[in-house]
Amino acid sequence: MRSLLLTTFMMLIVSCGQKSSTTTKRGVFINNVNRSPIELFKEYTTCEGPEAESETPYFNLIQFLQGRLLKRNLDMEDSISGNRLRNSNGISDTYYDAKMMLKRSFRGGELVGLEFVTTQAPKAMSICPGVKSYQRYSYENASLSANYSINKTISRLANVGFNSQKPIGLYIAPYTIERQIVETNEEVIQEDSRITDNAYYIPSMSSIVFLPQSEESREGAGFGNVPLWEVPMVGSHEYGHHVFHTLMGQVSGELSPSHSGCFGKSKSLAANDVQSLSNMNVGDVLSSLNEGFADLIAYYTLDGAERGLNNVVCMEKNREVGSPVFADNTSKLFTRDVLDVMFGGESAILGSCLRPNFKSIHTVGAVFSSVSERLMKRYRLTSSQKLGIILNWLTDLRKNHRNFAHLGGEGYLVKAYSLLAARVKSYAGGRPLSFTCQLIESLAPESDLMEEELENLNCR
Repeated sequence: MRSLLLTTFMMLIVSCGQKSSTTTKRGVFINNVNRSPIELFKEYTTCEGPEAESETPYFNLIQFLQGRLLKRNLDMEDSISGNRLRNSNGISDTYYDAKMMLKRSFRGGELVGLEFVTTQAPKAMSICPGVKSYQRYSYENASLSANYSINKTISRLANVGFNSQKPIGLYIAPYTIERQIVETNEEVIQEDSRITDNAYYIPSMSSIVFLPQSEESREGAGFGNVPLWEVPMVGSHEYGHHVFHTLMGQVSGELSPSHSGCFGKSKSLAANDVQSLSNMNVGDVLSSLNEGFADLIAYYTLDGAERGLNNVVCMEKNREVGSPVFADNTSKLFTRDVLDVMFGGESAILGSCLRPNFKSIHTVGAVFSSVSERLMKRYRLTSSQKLGIILNWLTDLRKNHRNFAHLGGEGYLVKAYSLLAARVKSYAGGRPLSFTCQLIESLAPESDLMEEELENLNCR
């Protein structure tokens, strides 16, 4: 058995909500544990004759775009080396048929250990280059679809000068157990759950993992109504976390250890759900910025419909950068009321993924990404220009992190926004200063701390 320490800043896409699968008037409640996984199959174990060769890199892939399944004829040249799904610039290899375990240890209501264990070595994924179309629930189709979106993001990032020195591994539909170990004064409780409907990035392994879709989700019981590898935004978002950790370096180690989700968090032992009740600190804000940054990476590296989330349960509107509101039409702004929930002890709305929880890093990240896009959109910048801005912004944040970390969560958020505003302001060009300042102030956190930042931006 090979054990890998899963650093405390692991990011997951998981279900958002409580441990049930019912739909009520309040919204959708999700469960991604102990469901019935849809097992993928290897459609071609060997390639014979013309199946083994091809003069064209185009494949017919099944993806979920514009709220429906589409078959797309896509160029996969950047994803294929011989009969393997790998390349020297981004994905070191694609794997299937792995077994994994995520271990979380709690003591006194606090997360004290987080570890990722591989219990069965994976197989390297191979395809038949001459076979241009695979069945939807084959490992081949899932692997090709995941590779497509990730490699497109890698290519677009390279166009603006970002090249990661460390390739990632890509795992498709591993059998994964989440083990929660809770230590109290009287006893130690252990609970194992099989997890599905999930995708995540593991910094300690530099890997992206897509878990199987469950039968329950496919039938409409909440998040995961489509396999996540069919949604291009998901793979691109996860690669965005890789970019975040690459640029932030050691600062990434200060992400809050209690968070584990890009779109929510699995919840098995209810006693562990302490994050939902506590005020956000600097680590929580940094984790939120990680989420928002990853959303922006996907939004600026994918095209039109590829970045959309129509009819993806819990993600439509909630995680769409271009939407100024959440699913319940709550505005994506850091109003004073929102800041009071984040930092001032006000209670958050818990339960339905259709109602924003402003103590969740995923909700806060969604606000930051939406505000960032609206700030840049007014200047008619290209996606490449916007991509360059957020990459430079993150570098600025890393350089200033030590100076900001003592300011507390609200202060750190204000400083992060101000750094972005300064970057965007440099693109203002012929725009009147009054227009630029009005825009910056309209989207800024409604915090007293923002007054000094507006002065520093020459907006006072």
